Amino acid sequence: MAVFNPFAFLAYKKFPTPLLKPYWPFMLGMAATAVLINQAKELSQDSDEFINHPKHPRFAKGGKVIDLENRD
Repeated sequence: MAVFNPFAFLAYKKFPTPLLKPYWPFMLGMAATAVLINQAKELSQDSDEFINHPKHPRFAKGGKVIDLENRD
């Protein structure tokens, strides 16, 4: 009895290709890069230049304008 292969029309075969073993440094680098870019984005959006920008996510949550002259 033949086994049905849904990808037979693509000439698809299963091969035991290792993915984690050769690519773990790239996956780790990708995760570290994503974390560092996210931290840089959050530091940038909370800087004095962009803290009161109308597109700041704080305003979507109902936040108020921060007075930079009388800031703690």
